[in-house]
Amino acid sequence: MCITSDQGGNFYSAMTRTVSCDQPFFIHLGQKIHILADPPHLIKSARNALLDHQIIIPEGRTNWEYIRKLYSYDRDQPTRMAPKLSQQHLDPPPVYGRMKVSEAAQVLSHTVTCALNACVLMDVLPAEALATAKYTEMMDKTPFKSDLAWRTQQA
Repeated sequence: MCITSDQGGNFYSAMTRTVSCDQPFFIHLGQKIHILADPPHLIKSARNALLDHQIIIPEGRTNWEYIRKLYSYDRDQPTRMAPKLSQQHLDPPPVYGRMKVSEAAQVLSHTVTCALNACVLMDVLPAEALATAKYTEMMDKTPFKSDLAWRTQQA
């Protein structure tokens, strides 16, 4: 049995007192209850982490500025490498902008990964941008994102 969480503050606070990475469940009436994060919220959290912080991964340190520079370069090209990327992706509106799963998924996509890699090869971006490309690639390949994309296409 499991509970799916939307990562809301009240739920998060309650669960951090009862579960951990080592024990991602609690016992209720003798039964294990596992805690799972809601996949759309995980995608938004991964994008928001990239937007707000530099994340250290084995390949280096991510930086949202490389996504900005990619868009700045790409937006005026006759054939765009990341055609879905827009100013709204870079600066989500303050109220509901960070809540759009589709926009988070578009940033953490194979297309943006390839565009970042191409910009490094063309010397538009420095080699350090490869860490951001690797992060977008890792997030694009997560099982929950693939499952979410499949469900969206089926609807």
